[in-house]
Amino acid sequence: MNSILITGGLGYCGSHIAYAVARHGYQVVLLDTKETLAYPWATIVQDDFCDKQVLHDLFTHYRITAVIHCAETHTAFPYTTNVASTLRLIESMIEHNVTQLLFKSHSSVLEEQPFSLCTQHHYPSNAYRISKDVVEQMLLELTSSHNISTIILRHDIASGALPEATLAPQSSSIGNPIPELIHAAHTQQLISLNNTHVFHDYIHIQDLADAYVKALFHLEQTNYSDIFNVGIGKNTSLQDIVACIEQITKRPVSYITTAQQCMPGRPIDASRTYDILAWKPRYSDIPFIIRSSIAYYQRYGYHTIQSNVIL
Repeated sequence: MNSILITGGLGYCGSHIAYAVARHGYQVVLLDTKETLAYPWATIVQDDFCDKQVLHDLFTHYRITAVIHCAETHTAFPYTTNVASTLRLIESMIEHNVTQLLFKSHSSVLEEQPFSLCTQHHYPSNAYRISKDVVEQMLLELTSSHNISTIILRHDIASGALPEATLAPQSSSIGNPIPELIHAAHTQQLISLNNTHVFHDYIHIQDLADAYVKALFHLEQTNYSDIFNVGIGKNTSLQDIVACIEQITKRPVSYITTAQQCMPGRPIDASRTYDILAWKPRYSDIPFIIRSSIAYYQRYGYHTIQSNVIL
């Protein structure tokens, strides 16, 4: 049976994308270094996608027809993993005649204009953004020079949960403040946040996963490379997040911040995604994102949240 390889498949985004793909009848192979419980709907390979021999063995052993590349790092020097290892993955795909790729990019590669919709312009300003932009440019070149069809999906902060699915919890280490703020409300402890004025286009993880499923369908049907922005087109500040958590939990959220200025929002223009993929967000209103997150922590424990507690 044909399989879809998902790198970073045990991470937050990867596991939810994999679950959605599997629910649509695909055999999924999850490649990740993380440890996890067995997923009955997936084949799990606990190894490193940076290892070319591992990739060779996977492509040889399984009938992989497409790759969904979610593996990434947010370290201060992300280029080895995000760029060099991604190139190694693509080289292995070419060697084994695997010609379809979905790449998890980020909306930060888009031009930032105060309170205007993100379009297709590129002005990244930090290492993570640059690494994503470099890979995007590399994939666009490979589309024309090699038989690789690629869909790039860009999104901002994915959040929320599917408590019934026992998937990986969301992390606060990649710019998502919601887990820490929920933890602060639950424990009544003081936490430190980097900036309470940053706006983001939050998307529920189930909506993001659905976008990947539709993009996979589109790629299989057309074999045509494209770029799709995935978002709701509306920004939300951390102050609004705090207010919503306080309203839902009926508890105050105590925090301090090092914020010096208000950062402009960057809602995402996903109109092409709506039109071409027939995708629209169904779960991405902030109260639902927060309620689904709380439901996850109530079921599996608040210890899964890593919080920067001050007191």
